[in-house]
Amino acid sequence: KQCSYGCLHFGDCARACPFDAIYMSEEGLPVVIEDKCTACGKCVEACPKNLFELHPVSQGMIVFCRSKDRGPVSRKACKNACIACGICSRACPEAIVIENNLAKITNYKKIDPDKIPEIEKCPTDSIGRLKKEDEG
Repeated sequence: KQCSYGCLHFGDCARACPFDAIYMSEEGLPVVIEDKCTACGKCVEACPKNLFELHPVSQGMIVFCRSKDRGPVSRKACKNACIACGICSRACPEAIVIENNLAKITNYKKIDPDKIPEIEKCPTDSIGRLKKEDEG
């Protein structure tokens, strides 16, 4: 079963990018090449499911999942679905909440860098750093 909130794997985003900053992975998911991305927004406009959002890398963390389905339902469709377990929101309640069965970062400036390892204990990896090389 495919996630109703997930990528359709059409590659519209990659074709729309005038800078060749997006390619489709072997799993059929878009991968952004940060060094090539100019944040022009063409991918945002092209995505038929409105899955793309522009985020400054300085923001640090992102919730990768978009599913608002309850945990068991979303997990059947995707191994990386947010299951609303609350690990991230308990680690940093001033910045992360669970809303509509999905983790939501409400204030990026209030993410305590010391809490990032706790936040990253997400059992499905549905929340994490924007850039893996930022890992300490």
